[in-house]
Amino acid sequence: MKPTIQILMTQQYVVAASIARSKSFSSNRIAIEDVEVPVSIGPNTEWQNLIQAVIDALEQLGSPSTAVSLIIPSSWCYLCRLGKPAKRLDPMAMSYEMEETLPVQLESVTSAFAVREEGVVGIAVETEVLGKLLTALENRGLGVANVCVDVLVASAIATAQGVSGASVLDAGRTSSIEFDHETEHCIHVRNRIGSNGVAGPVSESIADRKPLRDDSVQFDLRTRPSPECDAAADTDDENIGARALVAANLDQMDVPNLRIGPLAQQERYADMYRRVSQLAVLGIVLCSILWARGYRQQESLQRQFDDLRREQAEVYRGVFPEGTVPRNPATRLASERKRIEVLATTDSAGPAPTAANQPLDDLGAFVRALPDDVRILANEVLVDARQFSLRGHTASHRDAERIADAIGAVNGLNVGSPRTSRLKSGGVEFSLKGRRDRANP
Repeated sequence: MKPTIQILMTQQYVVAASIARSKSFSSNRIAIEDVEVPVSIGPNTEWQNLIQAVIDALEQLGSPSTAVSLIIPSSWCYLCRLGKPAKRLDPMAMSYEMEETLPVQLESVTSAFAVREEGVVGIAVETEVLGKLLTALENRGLGVANVCVDVLVASAIATAQGVSGASVLDAGRTSSIEFDHETEHCIHVRNRIGSNGVAGPVSESIADRKPLRDDSVQFDLRTRPSPECDAAADTDDENIGARALVAANLDQMDVPNLRIGPLAQQERYADMYRRVSQLAVLGIVLCSILWARGYRQQESLQRQFDDLRREQAEVYRGVFPEGTVPRNPATRLASERKRIEVLATTDSAGPAPTAANQPLDDLGAFVRALPDDVRILANEVLVDARQFSLRGHTASHRDAERIADAIGAVNGLNVGSPRTSRLKSGGVEFSLKGRRDRANP
């Protein structure tokens, strides 16, 4: 099973241990690095010395960059005893109960709770201050998976041994958790350093007080452990040293984890995902705006096109009231206009009009050439020196062809094929145009 790295921070040194994640866990080996200047936690805390000691200890273990679990000093935290709830533990309700003992606002801390048979121990740490340490470690390539407090780890070890009290002795501080129903004393946190970076107000009698119970387990952190010894040999009389704390498998123990709420570990790519999500949302908004703008422009152009088609149809109906409006009236109107312009143009190179070749003579020939048995309604007859045209209505396409054949039979007139279109009212509309080859047909 893949091991993890646990790091214990004391007032004088840092201990790192490689822990196997199994029930029969064992500490492979440990590494110890001195902290040149003891850290007093506060809003202006400088973490360089502590972080460098952590990096050096990990390099000794051959793990310069890995996921770690931190065991921090109790002097960085606020501890108190709370009454055990009759029903299930409600963290929010317990936080409000704990607020009465806090010297800072509840909103500025991250809190967790250790439940014991004798009661509940509340633990709180100032979010902003500890968050700076976690961020600084992450900037050095270390992912912090868990954050626990040394005195609560010691209490969990003592509970597993059937003892109701545990004390942590460190340079300049003593922290103990002891349950004693007769004296109603359960927690003593001495020389606790608060957010202002100085020791909290503790009386001399409390600072010198011995553990309430003779069988309380003591963890003496004042002496650096030996890297070569195992946990059983790391003792000073009846006191257990730092190795026992750092070698404890936190996964197998009921120890509160402060890596929750505002201090919860972010995913590796959480910030990148957040930025990409913001860009994606922005892109979707911009695309929606552009689509809406394009849709409005398309609707406007479609309305203009429909209005133009209606106007063209109205013009066509005005010019050809009896005809059917074609699918593209503009093209048909342009064709008819071109045809009329050609018919209305007099060829200056043609023969000069005389009494013998007046267009009225051709008109007479036109009329005489029309078949007697064909019904025709002439709407327009144009004749000039070189061309002629005839537009009108008749009963059928065949009748229009007979009219064209009859006019084509007149000497000097060449007629093309008729153009016809069927009328809704019945019959067909036709048009003929041709060329005058001789002055006198």
